[in-house]
Parts: sequence; C-alpha cells; structure tokens
Amino acid sequence: MAAVAEVFPGAAWQRCIVHLERDVAGWFPRRADRAAALAAMKATFAERDPQLVRASYRRACEVIGGLSGRAGELLQDAEADALAYLDFPYEHHVRLRTNNVQERANEEIKRRTKVVGVFPSTESLMRLVGSVLVDVNEEWMLGHFMDASSLVDLKRDTSEPEPPSAEVVELARTRIAAAIEERRAA
Repeated sequence: MAAVAEVFPGAAWQRCIVHLERDVAGWFPRRADRAAALAAMKATFAERDPQLVRASYRRACEVIGGLSGRAGELLQDAEADALAYLDFPYEHHVRLRTNNVQERANEEIKRRTKVVGVFPSTESLMRLVGSVLVDVNEEWMLGHFMDASSLVDLKRDTSEPEPPSAEVVELARTRIAAAIEERRAA
C-alpha cells in the first residue's frame, strides 16, 4: 500500500470484498455465527445507495463484533478500504469491489508461463508477461471491463461522508437483522 501511495498520490485503495468476507469468517469457529456474519456482510454489499451501504456496514460491524470481538475489529479497521468503491459511479461498483481482474491477469500469466516451463533468460520471461499484460490493457481500453469515459470528470473526495439520516440507520438495522434471520431460518 505504501508503494501505491508513493507512486500514485491520492489514489484510493480498495480492499477485495470477497477476501474481507473470508478473513472475517475465519474468526468464527461455530458455523451458525459464521453464517450470520456472512449474511450481514452480503446484505451490506448488496445495497446500492452509498449512505445505506455505510450505515449497513457500521451495523454489520456492531453485530459481528457482538459475535466475535476480533472479527468486529477487523471489519471496523477495514471500513475505509472496503468502501472505497462507493466514491465511483455505480456502474463500476461490482467490478471495483473485488480484485477479480488482477486475479484473472495473474492466472493468465501463470497459464502462459507453465506452457514454456523454463525460460532461457529473464528477458524472455519479461517479454511474455509483458505481452499478457498488454492484452489485458487492450481489453480495458476497448471498454470490455468498464467504460473509462465515465471516469473522466471524477474527482476524489477525501472529505468525510455526511452521517446517514435516522431513517437510513433504521433501514440498515432492519435489513441486516432480516438477512441474519433469513440465513438462520435456512
């Protein structure tokens, strides 16, 4: 993270939601508690409205913290990184909140280098990996992943988001409770 901040000052850091869910789930020895925690997190990240997502996230932290203090702390510490995607247009949320693109690129590099097996030089390895990354970049540029034109006028807002209204907090509370109850009933 320090290297990203040094090379790209002001860049947002997005923590992968899937990996965060796995990390939180790892703190629960009981299956029922783990299921309740994951239900709360999935309900949070299924919301569209940024204020509701933030309120739901905080409510999920409270609920999960009540089940496992360490899992709750982990979730609270990760809030800024887990919700960084909310600063971008909605159409990009699903693609930004996980690191599937990076993982796909890594898998393609692994697949292509396994075919070769042993490289005659470091330069030949770098050429192959470079060509794979150029292919990934071309996919991005063609808009298959996301439309870059929607990000042209985007300015990073580093100010603290305004607190959610009482109605939003209550809606978050009921949706998290409903998700947990639905999961426990299943």
